[in-house]
Amino acid sequence: MKKITGFILYPIALIANCIFTPLLMVYSIIKLRNFAKINDYFLQVSIAVDVLNNVKGQHLFNQIFIKTDGYKFGIEGETMSHCFSLNKDKGTLRTIGKCVSAVLISLNDPAFKK
Repeated sequence: MKKITGFILYPIALIANCIFTPLLMVYSIIKLRNFAKINDYFLQVSIAVDVLNNVKGQHLFNQIFIKTDGYKFGIEGETMSHCFSLNKDKGTLRTIGKCVSAVLISLNDPAFKK
């Protein structure tokens, strides 16, 4: 049973995400009522999504964005932006990785690079 747990939990988590995300966003905006607090909340959520995408995309990202000796995507708790930044510094980004990295780094708050 343990081997198929991920196959069962993943679609359930996706459905729960689709149901709860709009409700939680609206509730948080109403509850916080302060632009700075709302902005901080959205930054927290954005970082969490960045971490999630790093794990979800690890196999594709390691294949197309970085060279073989690059810093690997997919480490739990790390953001995509952090991986892009480390690979940029190390010089191990492929051309497409350099393009995506430039966009992400230009848009991101320094908090994403942790």
